[in-house]
Amino acid sequence: SSLSARPLPASNHGKPGDYENRKFTSKIGYLSMGHIHDIYSIEHKSTLIYERHTREYFAEVLSSYTTGNYRSAVVMLWSVAICDILLKLTELAEMHSDSVAASIIKTVKDAQAANPTSSEWESKLINDVFSKTQLLEPADKLHLENLHKERHLAAHPVLSAELELHRPNHETVRSLIRNTLDGLLIKPPFFAKNILDNLLKDITKSYSQLSDESEFINYISNKYFKSFNTSTAF
Repeated sequence: SSLSARPLPASNHGKPGDYENRKFTSKIGYLSMGHIHDIYSIEHKSTLIYERHTREYFAEVLSSYTTGNYRSAVVMLWSVAICDILLKLTELAEMHSDSVAASIIKTVKDAQAANPTSSEWESKLINDVFSKTQLLEPADKLHLENLHKERHLAAHPVLSAELELHRPNHETVRSLIRNTLDGLLIKPPFFAKNILDNLLKDITKSYSQLSDESEFINYISNKYFKSFNTSTAF
């Protein structure tokens, strides 16, 4: 007998196979009509970038990305990421007397002074921030290292077998931007320090200043929890 003549398996409710058939047909129709949308908004996330200067610099990344200039977007995104890290470390060192942040900044300045034309200090900066602070989680570091590799391909004349410059595709650049936003740019600098200590101090200070419990909860949620990655642990 033909495949269409075979009875559908019985379901727990309704006609035999009715629920399974509707579910399968609905899913296929949904996919075939192209109703797969990534609701993540780069534009919206960019408004959540913590550092003011970083928001201004990121506008150039977004402009290049939206106009299809993907090489330029990747090159600028790496520069923005490095700058953002330095801005966060500077805030910690100058406003919160963070000795670890000050030490990392000094290492960068010494490397730049020793070899002004070298960019090797950028990779060391990522490693130092990852190993000495809590700003970057393992996945964040991996994403930044991948961005660095893509930046190298985009910025240097690495020709393909057809003598064409490397051009990252739309999906790659979107992923790089999204990971950099979520893993670094939208985070406030307190993530580089002990999260729990900062949170407890802020709770103690702000609780008495806010009018009611709901306002207090909104304050803490907006300032801290919205920036946590799902794997963040106290």
